[in-house]
Amino acid sequence: MRKRLLPCFRYFMLCCVLSGTIQGKLHAANVFQDTAGIDTSRASDRLHVYQLPSKVNVLYGAQAKDNLVQSIGYLNGKRLESVPATLLSNAFAGHLAGLNVSQSNGAPRYDNPSLNLRGGSPLIIIDGVPRYSTVYDELALNPEQIESVTLLKDGLSAVMLGNRAMNGVLLITTRKQGTAPGSFVSFTAQGGVQTAIGMRQALSSSAYASLYNEARVNSGLSPVYTQDQLAAYDNGTDSYVYPDVDWQKTIMKDNAPMMRYNLNAGGKYKNMRYFVSLDYQNQSGLFKEDVASPYATNINYSRYIFRSNLEFDIDKNLSAFFHLQGNIQDFIQPGSGYASIFSSLLTTPNNATPAMNFRGTFAGTRDYPNNPYAQTVGTGYLKNNMQAAAVNIGLKEKMDQLIKGSWIKLLLSYAPSYEQKIDRSKGYNAYNYPVTGDTTNYLRVSTISEQPNTDAVPARFQQTYVELSTGMERSWNKHDFTGLILASYDNSQENNLLNQVYKGISGRFTYSFDKRFNLEFAGAYSGNNRFVPGKQYDFYPGAGASWNLHNEQFLKGNTFLNEFKLRVSYAKVGNADPGYYLWRQSYAAGSAYIFGTGATSTPSIAQGAIASPDRVTEKAKKFNAGFDLAFSNNRGWFSADYYNSSQYDLLQIRGNSSLLFGNDYPLENIGKNRYSGVELSAGWSANLGKLRYTIAGNISTASSRVVFNDEPAQAYSYLAKTGQPVNQIRGYVADGFFGPGNLSSATLEGFVPSAGDVKYKDLNGDGKINVEDQTIIGNDKPLVYFGAGLGLQFLGFDMNILFQGVENRDILTMGNYQFPFNNNGIGQAYAYNLNRYTPATASTATLPRVTIHNEVNNYQTSSLYVRDASYIRLKNVEIGYTFNSKILPSALIKGLRVFVNGLNLATFSKYKDADPENYTGLYPIQRIINGGLSLKL
Repeated sequence: MRKRLLPCFRYFMLCCVLSGTIQGKLHAANVFQDTAGIDTSRASDRLHVYQLPSKVNVLYGAQAKDNLVQSIGYLNGKRLESVPATLLSNAFAGHLAGLNVSQSNGAPRYDNPSLNLRGGSPLIIIDGVPRYSTVYDELALNPEQIESVTLLKDGLSAVMLGNRAMNGVLLITTRKQGTAPGSFVSFTAQGGVQTAIGMRQALSSSAYASLYNEARVNSGLSPVYTQDQLAAYDNGTDSYVYPDVDWQKTIMKDNAPMMRYNLNAGGKYKNMRYFVSLDYQNQSGLFKEDVASPYATNINYSRYIFRSNLEFDIDKNLSAFFHLQGNIQDFIQPGSGYASIFSSLLTTPNNATPAMNFRGTFAGTRDYPNNPYAQTVGTGYLKNNMQAAAVNIGLKEKMDQLIKGSWIKLLLSYAPSYEQKIDRSKGYNAYNYPVTGDTTNYLRVSTISEQPNTDAVPARFQQTYVELSTGMERSWNKHDFTGLILASYDNSQENNLLNQVYKGISGRFTYSFDKRFNLEFAGAYSGNNRFVPGKQYDFYPGAGASWNLHNEQFLKGNTFLNEFKLRVSYAKVGNADPGYYLWRQSYAAGSAYIFGTGATSTPSIAQGAIASPDRVTEKAKKFNAGFDLAFSNNRGWFSADYYNSSQYDLLQIRGNSSLLFGNDYPLENIGKNRYSGVELSAGWSANLGKLRYTIAGNISTASSRVVFNDEPAQAYSYLAKTGQPVNQIRGYVADGFFGPGNLSSATLEGFVPSAGDVKYKDLNGDGKINVEDQTIIGNDKPLVYFGAGLGLQFLGFDMNILFQGVENRDILTMGNYQFPFNNNGIGQAYAYNLNRYTPATASTATLPRVTIHNEVNNYQTSSLYVRDASYIRLKNVEIGYTFNSKILPSALIKGLRVFVNGLNLATFSKYKDADPENYTGLYPIQRIINGGLSLKL
């Protein structure tokens, strides 16, 4: 299926570009023409969300689209409103070329994904201020607050951040009310149902017991389950002595509710503009509860968000703004912790123990004292409360009386946050009764404990940010010039650690001639106080140019091509990772020593981690080249970028090290990597009669290579990491299985193989398998990630569809979720473990023979456990209807829209054992079906 879908996607991308020639001649009507008096502003914004506006938000300001040199991605905030994701970061998947979004956990509060941009995690900047709280997700924002998202991808776009620019920037701009007089109030209410996807299928008790017998025989032991016992598991004649407990169904509900309410207000009165937003969200977990419990034990995540953006014109030259944001988050989970419960699911087979014994108390055995059901409903609860606030205050003064077009600006920001944890967890009584009805013969395997009521503050964080900037904008004749000089001070303090301070001076200058040639120069001199004095600061320059060919004389007569721009940029950027004053040698109390025969001991001092006085900022030299096209009255667009990032001074432990050193070697700036790739985005938006539609897509490739990592000299080239992809999966190459007549191949030293054991390739031909036979076992092709969307509007109806996926993605599947009979030979087993080697399945088996004790040979890191986890996901669908304003029941209601949307609706992947993103047995990712209504007053 995946092989068929990906070529279709590529064909679709091509059609996005080529269709402009055909459709442009058929549909010359304005893309944004309204129909039949219907309020279509909401739907229009969602149909046209990827094209750059005339003025684009960039770092520390905005730039005219025609003068832009930087490589950026853009997303109108309205598109995010159709995605029922509980955390904003999950709504980005598939929308922006270059941004790879991967979610590995579905638990409420903890379902934030990893964001990767050209090999690194981008810095998040909200309304001009870097945000990186360690207490809560920086993107704890509701979509209705977002005006736009700008992805700063190349070095030039982020170079003013200096030592924080290497991984790019995710720039979030919140809504400000426009300049038109008047006001608005809008209210949205929505609710949905969450369902787990990608859950593994555990073996029934009978199937498990049969496989367990087989494993014991393969291990040279006798079977423990008789045929009568196997039949008893099948028949369910005594569910207490012969239980068959589907633990997933026992502890988890089929679905869970979620809801969100949002109230926005904005307007302009005289010299004041305002936008206010209130948001409440509640997300329930999938755990079942004991109806008799006096308190809730299921996961529950509640979030309250407030934002107020106020702007004032004090006089014709002086303006001020005041932005206030706060959020309160409450998170409740079972007292044992949700992660511990899912860990127990991986180690507790269906026949381990009943959930409850015949006396109505929790059941358990010596081998299985952790009863997943008891952990879920009988261990009390844990509650975490997170509170965070951020206030931005700014003044901006126009300085036309001094220099025409000049200004000066001051920004102050303070953002405190903390987390409080309340512990009301407890133990539980669990009993084992070997015989049903025998109340005298029992064993207590777990003991109830007193329920505490303690609290702690596990995390505190505060940030103070100060920015002073000055600049100017001038246009004369055919010339446009902008200049910006900025000084910033970013002071953060976490828990009881000493403050970390980023500070520096940066600048940007742009020049445009005749709307054709654009130049940009930018740079920063920035530092971090945790490096050794004398090595805290460095200079980071960048430059770029663009050429608007569509404004050249030889193309001005062209009526089809609206934009044709060539771009190129180059910059040196950094990534400060100083650690905690690691340039200073630390010492701590060591073991006590006793001298002579007396009892008196002498304390000692032990050396801590070896100091690293030469540690400096990691750096990269980034090159980017690209072009932008718009055609057929801007209905169609196409953008392409090639990037090449040469990273150096990367922190790494020396490969030529010796255990005789007696301590851990420090990280040093010796590594070099290279990242490169291509990013394409395209779309077409037009009218077909009364049908308005948008087709858009993006596709990105990401390649990496280790240039230098100070590895020891290797005896064989395939052992070297240098020249290979970064973080490549390495191990043995599986070469099938040993057979009855083929047991003489090379083996691990000291291992005697049996039929069904994994056979590995002897890469160096020395007749034995050891570390010198390990090589790359993962896909070394460039990672490809993509998104494709369709937006439709017909009369009052609108629809948005988004597909998202990844190609050339391999994962290593090892651990309790993969290997049968883990947990010292008594753990869980799953349906895919039946694909093991037996004499009958020798030609079709994909896994080795089963054994009770994990054979050292069969569970080595090898290609046998590498899986192709490429996938295509129907990420998001929304269908809505906007009522004609003429038929609304009240003049107070200016707009009414009802909608239904969904998230993670279908997944197509070769990897069938679990979800391809969340495959390690964590809380499952959710499929969400959601609906609601929006009122505009």
